[in-house]
Amino acid sequence: MVSGIGGRHQAVMYLARLYVPTLERLVFQPFAGVRLSEGDQPHRMILARAFLRGDRTTYNGTTGEVELAEG
Repeated sequence: MVSGIGGRHQAVMYLARLYVPTLERLVFQPFAGVRLSEGDQPHRMILARAFLRGDRTTYNGTTGEVELAEG
């Protein structure tokens, strides 16, 4: 089960390979299939804390840009 702005629902789990060029990181792990497009979200994927742990994330509130960097 996952929950968000649309409430709780059963999520399909997908085993996926993801490469993040900025971090030069390749991961092969399960991801939850959440309903981003149904909520009019412009995102195609949301990275969880477990993936981003140990990295530095900077968000520019004016432009909406996000910068990822190691450590």
